[in-house]
Amino acid sequence: MDGLYLADSTLKFIRQRTEELRVQMTEGAVPDFPAYQKLRSKYEAYVSVEEHIRSLLKRSMTRYRDWE
Repeated sequence: MDGLYLADSTLKFIRQRTEELRVQMTEGAVPDFPAYQKLRSKYEAYVSVEEHIRSLLKRSMTRYRDWE
């Protein structure tokens, strides 16, 4: 259960951070294109990490069900 709590907390943080970055890119004042590219790469990194965590959770839950 500690692993699920950690994963849930991490996913909440990632979702919050990606939303902040999305708002900053779409509604904020980005000074220039290189700054936009930097925000976009951060956003993509968070999304990639979120997908990886979800994949690991799905795999671990499948293995857990197989053991029962």
